Formats: sequence, structure tokens, C-alpha cells
Amino acid sequence: LKAYFGELLIASLFLSTIIFIFIYDRGVFEYYFYYLFPWLAISLGLLFNFLLNNKYFSFLGIILITLYVVLNISTLITSYSSYPYTDKIQAIEFASKYIKDSDYELKAASTCPRWGGYRYLFEYFAKRPAASYMDPYFSWLYGKAHEGKVQKEVILSFLDDKEEKATDDLHKQESLLIPDVIATAQFGNIRVYIKNSD
Repeated sequence: LKAYFGELLIASLFLSTIIFIFIYDRGVFEYYFYYLFPWLAISLGLLFNFLLNNKYFSFLGIILITLYVVLNISTLITSYSSYPYTDKIQAIEFASKYIKDSDYELKAASTCPRWGGYRYLFEYFAKRPAASYMDPYFSWLYGKAHEGKVQKEVILSFLDDKEEKATDDLHKQESLLIPDVIATAQFGNIRVYIKNSD
């Protein structure tokens, strides 16, 4: 048993993950499984080592390793981000022209893409937001949010063709914003609205 402790540990991690998927009664997202990355790499290493050092399976090992390398290179070359870094930076540069020295609140008008690090990027490349949509989650890291009135609002709107309901909700929210907006621009799938605060 001691000799196979590593293999048993890896097998128990994968087994517990499979059980979790079946008993968890909410949506399961890919980032729930990030902890498996090192174990997956170790597992593949053990498998390839076994195949290459076994005279009956060494040819199969070479084929699998070649296939693994080709598929990974292909994914790397063809992968696409709906919200690339360059679009984020252009959106921030646009907003910073209107923010200047004003206190502003950073808002997001949709769900999933708002977790793309926008608050951090605005603080780093423009000016620290007085308040933001991330405050309920991370204000303990960067201090209490500004409680007084802000001068401007920067609203980020993310187009997501994969979620029809989210897109419909977004269009409704945007139609409410338009009368008070002083500037707007779109960079890829990211729309930026600048408002004077009420």
C-alpha cells in the first residue's frame, strides 16, 4: 500500500471530484477544477512513463505524446478570447479621458465577464475607483469603499452572444442608461458608458 500511496492519492482526488459533480446541486464551473491541474500533469507523466518504459506499449506512448503535443499547440494557436486584454486596455484609456481627477464608481451591467479583473486594471492604468461592483467581494483587500457622492460613473457592458437571456437583460439595462450618458464607446465586446453621477 505504501508503494502505491501517490497513485492512490491521485485516484482519490479524481474520484472525489467525480462524486462532487454528481452530488452538487448547482451549476458547476470550470474554475472549480483548477486544483486538478498539477495532479493531471503528474498523472499524464506517470502514464507516459509507463507506456514508454514498457516494450509492448512504447509505440502507443510515442503516438499519444505526439497527439498530446499537436493538440495543445493547435489549441494555443487557435484559441480566442471574447474579452481580450487589448480591448480592456482601450476601454480603460477611453474612460480615463473622462475620469481625469474625478471620484468615480465603476459598475458592470452583466454577469460572468465582470470577473475579468477590471477593477484592478482601472486602478493600475487609470485611477483607483472610489467604489466598484467588486467591493462586496474584495473591499477587505483594498480598504473600505468611498461612502460619499461620486462625480462620475463608468459602466462596463459586456456583450455575450452565448447567453441570450443575459444579452436581452443587458439591452434593457442599456436603454435605461442612454439618456444620461455623456460618452460611450465600444472595444470588441466591451462597451463603456460614462455618466455624470446623479
